[in-house]
Amino acid sequence: DMRALGELLKAELPALYEHCSALYLNLEMMAGHWLLVYFINIFPPPVALRILEISMAEGSDVTFAVALAFLRGLEAELLACDDLHELSQLVRIRQAGMYDADALLHQTRVQLRRMRSNLRILRAWHLGDLMKHEDEMDRVLCR
Repeated sequence: DMRALGELLKAELPALYEHCSALYLNLEMMAGHWLLVYFINIFPPPVALRILEISMAEGSDVTFAVALAFLRGLEAELLACDDLHELSQLVRIRQAGMYDADALLHQTRVQLRRMRSNLRILRAWHLGDLMKHEDEMDRVLCR
C-alpha cells in the first residue's frame, strides 16, 4: 500500500510531492503512517472515529482518499513553507485543528471518485511485484 500511496501522491499532488521531496520530507511515509493508524492519533477523536467508521463500511480505499483530501486542502499553505520544520509544524497544527469532519469527508468522497480505479490498479500491480520479489527471495534462501 505504501508504494501505491506514493504513486497516487505523485499523480494527484505532483507539485506538493516535489516540494516536500526538495525539503527532504518523505510525503508517502508521513501519509503512510496515517493509513496505518486509520487517523486515530492524527485527527481529533470525533473526526478520526467518523473516518474509521466509514473505512470499515466502505473499505480501506477511504483512508487513501482522506490522506489525499487532507493534503489537497493544505496544498497552497504547504507549498508556501520554506523549510521542513515549518512544513511539519503546519501539518501538525492542521491535524490537531481538524474538527470539520463534514468538509473533510465531502472532499474525501470527491477524491475517492477520482482515484478509486487507479488505486486498485496500483495495488494489484505492486502486490504482483511484491510477490515476485518474495518468490526470488525464497529461491535464494532455499538453495
